[in-house]
Amino acid sequence: MKRARNPLFLSYSSKNTPEVDSLDLELCRRGVVFFRDRKNLGVGRLTDTQIEEAARNASGFIFYLTEEAARSEWVRERELELALEAVRRRPDVLLIPVFQDEPGRVTELMLANTDRPELFKSFDFRQRHGHIHNLKAVGRGRIGDELRQVAGDVTKAVAGLASKSPGQKLRLALSTRGGLDGHPGSFDLFLDWSQDFPADGSPPSTATCEKALKPALEDVRNAVKEALGKRTLHVALKSHLTPALALGYRFGRTEGIEVEVLEVNAGITWNAPVSPRPPLPGLFEQKALMVPDSTGRDLVVAVNICQPRDGFRHTVETAVQELDLPVGAAHEVVWAAGPSKTALSGYQGSDGQRIVVDLLQRIESFPGYAECSKIHFFNACTPGLAFLFGQQLVNTRPIQTYEWIRSEHRYQPSFLL
Repeated sequence: MKRARNPLFLSYSSKNTPEVDSLDLELCRRGVVFFRDRKNLGVGRLTDTQIEEAARNASGFIFYLTEEAARSEWVRERELELALEAVRRRPDVLLIPVFQDEPGRVTELMLANTDRPELFKSFDFRQRHGHIHNLKAVGRGRIGDELRQVAGDVTKAVAGLASKSPGQKLRLALSTRGGLDGHPGSFDLFLDWSQDFPADGSPPSTATCEKALKPALEDVRNAVKEALGKRTLHVALKSHLTPALALGYRFGRTEGIEVEVLEVNAGITWNAPVSPRPPLPGLFEQKALMVPDSTGRDLVVAVNICQPRDGFRHTVETAVQELDLPVGAAHEVVWAAGPSKTALSGYQGSDGQRIVVDLLQRIESFPGYAECSKIHFFNACTPGLAFLFGQQLVNTRPIQTYEWIRSEHRYQPSFLL
């Protein structure tokens, strides 16, 4: 595994905590690994020495600049001084200012409140590549949109750092299940969605997926695409199925990206060449699902590789009825040897891509596919195969995905692809 990269350092005034909490979440969604005093408290309060050490070792700095920050001696003097020292030692250190207020006003306040004007003589935040909030948007209560844009800009800057580092792979991780083994800094981008997928609660609604998570994936895709060059994209997954599927969809096969996918829990690595391999036939069998008669034109597709056959089938049929889906046809694709947790044992490398190519060809041949207006997709496989399947979804109908809520024993609509 590549050498761990130190996180960014997030500097701000505690009086701006609510906005920074929102920025914190948006950065996590986009895979930016950073140090924040409140986030890294652990047990007990961090000492000033520990905070200073984190700043000295940081790979970059995000300064959330407001009038309150300009009046904060700790932000204005100590953290800024540490950032400037880091830039002098290592020119590649990122320094990203985020202005919530008018930049000139913030700079004037810093100069007016400091006893050390020499800190600012050769430095002007306004000359740094960063972000200035749209003050009219903030005044209309749309600061969330501004913070999402900030997070996207930071993601692009972090991915740009990765493009300059040695190695043949750009490493990305997605976790919705409490992190991954190893240090998050071992990845160039570490998408931490644990706040959106709490262990004891429901997965995010379709509205949250549309408003918050899909824009995050789009920012990640754009940043990675720009930074990747000719390198392979390594993706490590310890996640629910629908976000893995949505992530794969963002890195579709038309992007021309060579992908390597690690199933963290299973320890399997799949390879997805740019040119898809031929299908691996004979692994699935197809059956019709029993759903209520409807005049609708939608198609239900249920793929089962890993779950007990009868239980999965029943939960999907129940979901179609309870959600009152406008279904014209419904089909189940089942692992022919019998779905189970060990169904994929012995498969590796490009086998995963060949499995999902066969799966997609089967779906496209279903009765009702040509006429359907939307596909409702229920899936019981692994995150890695979900990612690979998402990659193959080119020129298909809109797909509504569904996530299983374990605590409530039911399916909930998730990403719309």
